Amino acid sequence: MPVTRSSSRQTSQKPSSQLYTSRRADPSGSGGSKKASKSPSNEIIVLSSDDDEPPPKGTLVLKKSPGRTSKRKVVPPVHTRDVLEISSDDESMPKKSSTRKQAQSAEATNRDLERTIKKLQEELKSTEQLLATSSREIEELKCDFYNKDASPLLSFFPPFVFAGLEEHTLCEVCTLTMWCPYILPECGHSFCEKCLVDWFSTTQARHMTANPQLDDSRSALAGQLHAFVQMVPNLHAYGLHGQQHVRAVLAGLRRHRPDYTCPSCRKEVLNKPVEGFRLKDLINQIAGLMGETEPHKDTLAHRGSGSGPFDHFFAAPAMHG
Repeated sequence: MPVTRSSSRQTSQKPSSQLYTSRRADPSGSGGSKKASKSPSNEIIVLSSDDDEPPPKGTLVLKKSPGRTSKRKVVPPVHTRDVLEISSDDESMPKKSSTRKQAQSAEATNRDLERTIKKLQEELKSTEQLLATSSREIEELKCDFYNKDASPLLSFFPPFVFAGLEEHTLCEVCTLTMWCPYILPECGHSFCEKCLVDWFSTTQARHMTANPQLDDSRSALAGQLHAFVQMVPNLHAYGLHGQQHVRAVLAGLRRHRPDYTCPSCRKEVLNKPVEGFRLKDLINQIAGLMGETEPHKDTLAHRGSGSGPFDHFFAAPAMHG
């Protein structure tokens, strides 16, 4: 028995190349395949890839036949990650260009702001110069105003006080000082003599143009009768018939005389304007405080003795005792 194992070992220690060749030569399984199957425990099968080192001598290398498919599990290749190192020069290039653009934009903005500030400073300087010039002119006018031959009361009152008083001394028609004011009895408005005469003359001329059959004498007589009828006391004492008769007479007389009205409120004027003596004195005093003097009075017309400037428009009825 020991001899047999020894012989079998010696038989099994034949070169592996011969065994591999006999199996390739007899694929049907006869001859060499039986010898190979007798000692399967003594054979070493090494499977390796082409990239591995060659097997040591005496080792059986079983190569894969082309007709057989291997069920070996395919291991996916391991991809190593490439580490890209970016140097400081590569990083600084985009940063430098971006920083340069930002610096150029900021510099352009600063230049625009500087130009705007410079322009505003020039405008401010021009405005200040204009304001200074206007202030000097105002001071000069104030000096001229206070240096006039006016009353010392001007130094105790602010100018707006006299400006408010001056407004009441001006005529509403010509906006000049009423050196000779006249008051309308019906409404109380005051105007200078010349403006009222011109106003009533215009009204009378229009009336005569519309009624050419009338003359000045009949117009004056109509005004006189109109004023006389209005002076009748206790008109209601004449009864209804008497009142209607008086109204009819007034309506007839009104057609023969112009419709004089107030230049301001247009209220009908039936009586002559009255000269305001107290108002005249007050106006003269205020005008004197303001440094004004009454101009030379012009003669309006050739008047008869005792005639007034409005007698031609409003004839007063003759009252006999």
